[in-house]
Amino acid sequence: MNRASASIVATDGIDPQSVNLVKFGTRRPSAPTTNGGGGQMMIRRRSSLLRDLTVPKHAIIPDGDDLVEWEDALVEYAPDAGWAWVVAVASLLNNFVLDGVSFSYGVLTQKMTEHGTLSEFQYHLCGSVMLGTTLIIGPLVSLMGSRYGFRVVSILGSVISALGFFLSWACSPEVPSFLALLLGFGVLGGIGFGLMFTSSIVVLGKFFAANLPLATGIATTGSAVGSIIMPKVLGWIVEAWGWQGSYIFLAGCCLFSAVFGAFYTQPPKRMEKVRKFTKVQSDLSDLWELMASPTFWILSLAGGIVVLGYFVPSAFLADRALAPPFNSTTDEATWLPSIIGGSNTVGRILFGILANSDRAVYSLLFTNVAVTLGGIATIGSVYATEYWMLAVYAFVYGQIIAVYASLRSVIVYQLVGKDKFNLAFGVSLFFMGVSLYFGNAFAGWLKDSTGDFDMTFHYTGAFFILSAILCYPLPWIYKYETSKKPRRYSTSASHP
Repeated sequence: MNRASASIVATDGIDPQSVNLVKFGTRRPSAPTTNGGGGQMMIRRRSSLLRDLTVPKHAIIPDGDDLVEWEDALVEYAPDAGWAWVVAVASLLNNFVLDGVSFSYGVLTQKMTEHGTLSEFQYHLCGSVMLGTTLIIGPLVSLMGSRYGFRVVSILGSVISALGFFLSWACSPEVPSFLALLLGFGVLGGIGFGLMFTSSIVVLGKFFAANLPLATGIATTGSAVGSIIMPKVLGWIVEAWGWQGSYIFLAGCCLFSAVFGAFYTQPPKRMEKVRKFTKVQSDLSDLWELMASPTFWILSLAGGIVVLGYFVPSAFLADRALAPPFNSTTDEATWLPSIIGGSNTVGRILFGILANSDRAVYSLLFTNVAVTLGGIATIGSVYATEYWMLAVYAFVYGQIIAVYASLRSVIVYQLVGKDKFNLAFGVSLFFMGVSLYFGNAFAGWLKDSTGDFDMTFHYTGAFFILSAILCYPLPWIYKYETSKKPRRYSTSASHP
């Protein structure tokens, strides 16, 4: 038996074709019993071929290519109630600020570029750096959270992001400075948001088990609500106090988020008997397996391509509405990102329900069709001539990103399995983060080069369609790939 047997439980029986202990299901295994007299641990195997086997307590039991040891330890557990819901609400409020800013900074484009010291390419390059950094540092944030606790990490992120927005204004208070924005809004803002974002998601797994899907749904609702409210608020502030007042306001929002992070306490602990595993096959081996998987490469490449345009409509649609032939007011223009956010909120609820139903097996197909339609709608929006047409497109686009956000992790889980899910999802986020460095910046360059938004939205739609085309053959590629591999048992299910 291979490394999957690391998740075995001595009390659950034996593989009829192996002397190794079989794997457990979703329930918590019973701890081994001791016989009291000689400090022995009784390991029961349900098999007519084997009798009860007694081994010294804390002895290391060879199991395939893993080593298993039982010991008493003080371990964290998920209470699934009480204070856990306070943590979920704090995560919601943090996500409100994070995605509220990510989906609405484009509202400030006209005010930021009207002085002539900053081009659209330069401004959106700063935004791209912020978005990309937020995802790329995710693996590092997980390690920091394990070492120092997610309360410390989230509060640190709030302070760093607040400092970034403050310096973006303070270093050049009269007119926007590209260098100040790149280092403040882009780099420091991205680092701070990365610390806050990863903490707000991972901390939920510390406090919830059975209620984790519900808690995650509550927390991510903050992202959608933030993308509804923040564009309108920024629109009012920039009209009243200019871009300077807007960045001071954003710095204050980030700093106040430290209050939310303060609720990320350590989960409770209790004494349990736990298994210790020494893996001969390391996470590095898992990484190499992923790198050799055509399915994983196509999935990661497609993810990187789709995010090249993922934030473009949110960042550019309001600015586009202000230009001819629409010539909308600032109030009308800032409603468009809010429509995207409202549609995204409804869509996440609906497709979140889908992700937890039997129809989740069609997640890849649903996502491919949605991304294809999103690409067609984005290209078609180039031919809009009335404001209401942009509003309809904003609603459609909100639905598209809701599908992608709700089902992306489900697809990764289905195609790589539980054993490699955390690693695969982290690596795929890294690919997406790299792409985000270029997406909005390239869109801004196209706007500067052509003088209008047509090519910007053409390119966004084309990348959506290309991403979907790459993923349509994935079911057959996955089937071919798995048929060539030796059978491996999942660590989360019993033997067939």
